Amino acid sequence: MSLTVGEAEAVRRLLGFVLEQDGATAVTAQEAKRAAAYLADAAASTLAHERRRGPPMNDAPHTLKLAGGGDDVVPAGTPPTKSSDGLDRLEQAHRALGESRMIRTDAAADPASVTPEQREAVIDRVRQYLLQHKGQYPQWQIARAIGVSSSVVSQVLSGSYKGDAAKICIALDGWLERRVEADATTKVADFVWTGVARQIRLAAKRAISAAEMDLDSRIGLVTGDPGCGKTKALQAIQRTTPGAILITLDFHAASPTGVLEKIAKALDLGDGIRGSRQLFDAIVDKLEDTNRLLIVDEIHALLDARDDRAFHTLRHLADQSRAPQLWSSTSDLMVELRKRERKREPLAQITRRIGFQLHLTAPLYARGGGNGGGRGGDAEPLFTVEEIIQIFAKNEMKLSRDAAMYLARLCTSPHLGLLGICTSLVAHTTFANKAEHRVITAAMLWEMHRTLAQPSELDLIDQLMRVDDVRTSVSKVG
Repeated sequence: MSLTVGEAEAVRRLLGFVLEQDGATAVTAQEAKRAAAYLADAAASTLAHERRRGPPMNDAPHTLKLAGGGDDVVPAGTPPTKSSDGLDRLEQAHRALGESRMIRTDAAADPASVTPEQREAVIDRVRQYLLQHKGQYPQWQIARAIGVSSSVVSQVLSGSYKGDAAKICIALDGWLERRVEADATTKVADFVWTGVARQIRLAAKRAISAAEMDLDSRIGLVTGDPGCGKTKALQAIQRTTPGAILITLDFHAASPTGVLEKIAKALDLGDGIRGSRQLFDAIVDKLEDTNRLLIVDEIHALLDARDDRAFHTLRHLADQSRAPQLWSSTSDLMVELRKRERKREPLAQITRRIGFQLHLTAPLYARGGGNGGGRGGDAEPLFTVEEIIQIFAKNEMKLSRDAAMYLARLCTSPHLGLLGICTSLVAHTTFANKAEHRVITAAMLWEMHRTLAQPSELDLIDQLMRVDDVRTSVSKVG
């Protein structure tokens, strides 16, 4: 009983058999066959792709032997290549959506080829869609999306348009296709109070407590790699904290005036205030003695400025209004500030007002108070498997346990995008597979991940497939 070389290589690559880690020298044919059966439902196209590659390279020091029959061997260390199967699945899913169009795409270049029956069919479908989604898509919004006036859309849908209705119907048909596609995309949970989010909320509470105790150190700082969930947590904190305001900075606002204008807009101060001095005074008047939390997301954007005046503007605002602040940044904020410190405005003027720092790092994150703290040693992962399952509980396709494990490991790898790439990966995998499957497996995610990734990331992606976790899933099949 044996597998072909191509099948055995596919099993080894997808399950991540690492001989040096578990001490194994062979995999039984029965175990390999059970693995192949599991993979047939989850990634049949991946197996076909591996077969098409032909015999693997034979220049690696280790091989995976199939014990119990057959002499096939699979060399370990085969150079990774991008998978085309994920692209094929996405293309098929898009083609299936396109088949529902009343006007074929190849006719779009020539409105004269659109028949009256096609025009009526498009108008009827758009009307039905708007009835099903009553109030969600006003005609002015549709008009803006296709580049015409709302009166034109109204006249076309009512049948009274005197112009080139065929051209408008082509645009409406395309708009409807995009809407149907959007409806078919993944429905991810809006927000879950994960361990990461609760830690960020703690930083906000400590900043508010410092303000209530009239301490100078009333600024909280949260740093972490992009994609670890900071922004979603800050948005939830703003919604659930009475009086809190949230601004998101960018390099266009990397100046004292730019920062003050963002805050003024969030406070709804109106457009009549001119000049940074007047803006500053108006904001102080609005925040003074209120203990309202000012949340500043992506504060590292201020590093694009030629000096540190914008940082010190926020510091002066905290001093004079006595209101707490919570800053969020990438991990390198303080390092970059120290590199560019200006002696006339010492960095200590800022750092001594930061009373609570939280550093979210992958694969481990430190919890601590004061100026950094942290547990060190064996800390918890950024997101647990249970939290991953909860985050994607509203998705159209449910996650299998091994898929949740894959995503949890992905959330420990800052080089691959953390939680942000997980959401994108689940969305693409759902869109490509939901017509044939109801559950997302690790093999599906792995296939799509390799399809979308850069070639330099393929080795890291392959390491996410671990034999101990996926063996458990395979044993359930047998």
